[in-house]
Amino acid sequence: MSAGLLLYSTDGFLPALTLILTVETGALALGLWSGTVHLGAGVVEEVRRRWLFVMVVFALAAALSTGMTFVEELLTGGVGQGLGLAFLGSLPLFALGSLLGAMARPSGPGMLPAASIGVPSVVGVALGFLLSGGLLLPNMAPYTVYLVFLTALSGGALLQGWVLEGRPSRQILERCWTARGEVRVEEWTPTRGGVSRKILLEEGRIRGVEESGGRGGRAWEEAVLRTVTRDHLNPGSVLYLGGGSGTLARLLLQALPHTRIVVVEGSEELVTMAREHLHPFPEWGKVRLLVGDPWISIEGLEGVFPLIVVDSAFLPALGHLPSVPREGFLALRGLAGPAGTVVLGGLGPEGLSNRAPLDALMERASEAFSSVLFFQGVEGGFLLLSGRDAPPWSPAPPGFEVTGLREA
Repeated sequence: MSAGLLLYSTDGFLPALTLILTVETGALALGLWSGTVHLGAGVVEEVRRRWLFVMVVFALAAALSTGMTFVEELLTGGVGQGLGLAFLGSLPLFALGSLLGAMARPSGPGMLPAASIGVPSVVGVALGFLLSGGLLLPNMAPYTVYLVFLTALSGGALLQGWVLEGRPSRQILERCWTARGEVRVEEWTPTRGGVSRKILLEEGRIRGVEESGGRGGRAWEEAVLRTVTRDHLNPGSVLYLGGGSGTLARLLLQALPHTRIVVVEGSEELVTMAREHLHPFPEWGKVRLLVGDPWISIEGLEGVFPLIVVDSAFLPALGHLPSVPREGFLALRGLAGPAGTVVLGGLGPEGLSNRAPLDALMERASEAFSSVLFFQGVEGGFLLLSGRDAPPWSPAPPGFEVTGLREA
């Protein structure tokens, strides 16, 4: 209204101004909405794609405005004016809105957006009005102005690209739904120069982590592998409840090729996704895979497993800790034998702020095992449940310390 009151001079100016501003601001709003639509790539990649889209659109606008210089009748008539409105204003604003909308979307759960767009974008609009009306339009041809915009945007793209390279990012590689909930694989890239990791998640719980080159990314799994291989505690047979990622099974077979490994997993989809996205594991055929409920699946197992590994994220949760029935501990003791060891790993730090539930879990485990130790690490810890004749784990693996003990 202020523009109409201040500039109104002849009939037809106000309707034309109304139409132009309505279409262009509507295009900006539509662009902002489209920026929130997920295109299947990580936020950083989507921002890069939209920067490229902005460059192409402004290059088209510059080309069209150049044509106006040589062909004055180019934008006359209804069709010409419609094309001018679309390519000179609406499409550039749509592209910029799409870019800003993508910047405002968080790059992953619990992560910040790629940029804060509210204040900077409004300040940019004010500066754009001032520079365009006070300096550019009175002194430059329209195509030169668009080329100036294109140059400035190119600098902005380079600057934000440099900034985004130093930010951690999370990209979803694949996701699907199973009877146990959503399973997805993400690639987490830390700050510039860091090592990217692939994360296998089930209903938001981490079920597998691998660094580049196939190295294990979960400290407690690395502690199990390091202790078994360092101390020459070759178990011969290993049972892993929740080992569908295949990471520990693969690393154990590499270190101890003749080990018998049985893996119990809740869904075939999780195993399939791990095989497709994690480090190649051509010896999966040597691993016996049982799919189903953990306690039902182990009922028919024969023989003794001197080492049993349990991923707590695979079990039903009670608060932040796994819910293991007394019958479950007794079943594990029977399979491990008097000289066996059970590792209950993946006890994250969020479940350790209150030690009372952990103490109750250790107390219940001590009813079935002679010794129950809790190894505390920076990213969480694991319980070590040992039979009467089991070899000791001493000293604690690097990065861990014993902070809890229960003995029968």
